[in-house]
Amino acid sequence: MTETQWLRAVARINRIWPHQPVQPDTVAEWFRLVCTLSAEEVDTAITVLELEGKQFPPSGGEIARKVLELRLDEGTTWAEVWSEILRRLSTHGHQNWDEIPWSSHAKVFMQHVGREAFRQLGMSEESELSVSEAQWRGKWEAWRQRALTDAALSLISDGDGMLRMQAARRRRLLGGLGEPTAVRSLAE
Repeated sequence: MTETQWLRAVARINRIWPHQPVQPDTVAEWFRLVCTLSAEEVDTAITVLELEGKQFPPSGGEIARKVLELRLDEGTTWAEVWSEILRRLSTHGHQNWDEIPWSSHAKVFMQHVGREAFRQLGMSEESELSVSEAQWRGKWEAWRQRALTDAALSLISDGDGMLRMQAARRRRLLGGLGEPTAVRSLAE
């Protein structure tokens, strides 16, 4: 996004939320958070925030996070991922982890959750599936929030200090499992 495109986006924000115009010094400060995003993505994020009924103008950080959220979701819902997990479990069994052709979102999530969790799900009784589904939904939400936060942090380019903080945070949160593979693609 260029500065000119950002100024147009802020002018639009000021038209949508005229009761609290964004100040010029704030416009410049927020640009560093959105400069790596496309103008189209920023415009879409502003529209979504407007449709969500936001009462006050969104900050640059809220706009950037909404862009990342839209990239992460790409129309995939938990119900679709859960349906795919059950479908793959029934067609491939819990033993054939490496042979399962996951969709892109389910694949990233399943790499995060891991082979052992999938095996345990495969050995669950039919009557335990609703409990398992609730547990897995919790894992999905935790993974999704972690991926969003990591992608948002990657937008901050203040040198090596932030990169070290991100790496330490990932190691602590993931308990040595490594970096979510979706993080790099979300921030790009």
